[in-house]
Amino acid sequence: MMVSATRFAARAVLAGAALLPIAAGATPNNAQPVYSDAAALGKLMFFDASLSASGKMSCASCHSPSHAYGPPNGLAAQFGGPDMHRQGTRAVPSLRYVLNRTPMWSHAQAASLSERLSETDNAPVGGFGWDGRFNQLHDQASFPLFNPNEMANRDPAAVLAKLERAPYAARFREVFGQNIFADRTKAFAQAMAAIERFELEDPSFHPYTSKFDYYLDGKVQLTAQELRGKKLFDSPTGGNCASCHIDQVGVDGSHPLFTDFNFQALGVPRNPELRANADPKYFDMGLCGPLRTDQSGDKSNCGLF
Repeated sequence: MMVSATRFAARAVLAGAALLPIAAGATPNNAQPVYSDAAALGKLMFFDASLSASGKMSCASCHSPSHAYGPPNGLAAQFGGPDMHRQGTRAVPSLRYVLNRTPMWSHAQAASLSERLSETDNAPVGGFGWDGRFNQLHDQASFPLFNPNEMANRDPAAVLAKLERAPYAARFREVFGQNIFADRTKAFAQAMAAIERFELEDPSFHPYTSKFDYYLDGKVQLTAQELRGKKLFDSPTGGNCASCHIDQVGVDGSHPLFTDFNFQALGVPRNPELRANADPKYFDMGLCGPLRTDQSGDKSNCGLF
């Protein structure tokens, strides 16, 4: 499929505008990152299994730092719940490079941003999660806490009760106020914001240490073979990969993540390893549910992830 330069530029702007610039390489090798107070608390919570109903699952259980913040195994979906025997319904995505993106745009909103985008590519874009239902990282961080297949807490009060008993509870009060737990809504919001700050401030979430990143920074040169590959990758009459997998720096100078953040219908078959698929009436339709329902009015969204 041919892609015009104008259309490519519009898509690059959409992708580039969705990235928050991070000072890649600001922390020397083997040096400990310097966190804000909130991020330091967020790190403690990220690794705290006591915040789950089972007492055995933390954020890091599924988002392992030694596995690019993805799952530490090859399971189709991870197990959790109060007894750690409940299987999730979707594969766990990596949290690496989850920078602050824009909120999810609908078909109409995406079209209004660039009238030059073709109808075939006029899909929703943005957001976090396979169905984009979270517009900020702190919103996404709360979902596993209450998912019955994951950390399985009953409600925010249950999480806060655990936080008040945590070894770092006194530090939480020092950072957010001695009476922070008196305002349950504010306390929970601050806890989720702290996890967000950890994900944004820790360089291991966004290392930008590939050879291609170094090439963009002018630190290394690509080989002749690699340059031929890049030319094919970028060419509208060649591989045309870059029409979706943006490899240009963002408008703010941020490094590319090789995505335009669009939702796509991949059409993969049912995975028999997922227990949910044993029910012939169960279908995971992405934007159309079952976890998200606000986009189901537009049937063209069904099956998009």
